[in-house]
Amino acid sequence: MGVRIHWLLQNCQTFQALEKAGFLYDSTSGYNETIGYRCGTAQVFLPSGLKKLFELPLHIQDTALFYPNRMNLSEKEALYLCKKLIKNASIYAGVLTINWHQRSLAPERLWGDFYIKLLKELRSERPWFATASQIVEWFRKRRAVFFDKVQFLGNKFRFILRTDEPDIHPSLLLRVHLPFIQRIQSGDISNQYQNYFDIEWKGEKKIEISI
Repeated sequence: MGVRIHWLLQNCQTFQALEKAGFLYDSTSGYNETIGYRCGTAQVFLPSGLKKLFELPLHIQDTALFYPNRMNLSEKEALYLCKKLIKNASIYAGVLTINWHQRSLAPERLWGDFYIKLLKELRSERPWFATASQIVEWFRKRRAVFFDKVQFLGNKFRFILRTDEPDIHPSLLLRVHLPFIQRIQSGDISNQYQNYFDIEWKGEKKIEISI
């Protein structure tokens, strides 16, 4: 179903070639020499000009963290940087893709202890652990949801949504951002004030929310 090309080798024709070959997703877009957001996002996305091949961006590689000719970090430094990416995924509801090679758990690398620490850190955020194909399928279904109408009626929000995907698990969250005037009236316009709230969307066509 999907592919990650060894050494993250790709060029401007890679996406088109993979889609033509029948792959449904790719996870090659990441860094060999560092960690972070080569695609500028923590979202699974459809590259420009493609119809079926989704890109599951790669964010963390073990070799980037620890190889002497790359970041060459201590475990403490590596965990600090990984925590920042984990926090971003939690705040912005994105995906975090980690490539940890099997040979990294044994000699000559022996990076297994750090991997256990990383998994514990992830588990503390209560994420959805899933296979690459499951993640990509979830994002594909999310893209199939459309807002037909959004209305603000006095103290109510009304949403009319449309999708051909009746069964989406985990459920989507509908994030409602409050008008700025309402935040001023609350007497607190500091950066710490949460100006939105989330509700679980279970496939209803029409939703009304009182504020």
